[in-house]
Amino acid sequence: MTRSIILLTSAREVPFFEEFLLERNRELQILAAYNAEDLANAVEQTGGNTRLISFVTDIIVPRTLLSKLKLTPYNINRHLQNFPARMLIVLLSGKARTHMGAQPMK
Repeated sequence: MTRSIILLTSAREVPFFEEFLLERNRELQILAAYNAEDLANAVEQTGGNTRLISFVTDIIVPRTLLSKLKLTPYNINRHLQNFPARMLIVLLSGKARTHMGAQPMK
């Protein structure tokens, strides 16, 4: 099964994240979501078998969408916007810590 990640962020951020993630896993499916409608469509497309990473966005993810996700979604806080590569390495390694700014969404 192909692993996937939904990036909930701005169009400006997506190319950086795509390049960074694909360098580490060429088979990863990356879906970009710029608004709530895009996010709902991406969750539906993956059947919820995806990781959601929300980065520097004001969009609040509804609980109904969060409940459809099979992998823990993360919100990366604004104060880490200068260190996205470091944060993604931590997230992808499975060692995310809330004190580093990546907070599981509940």
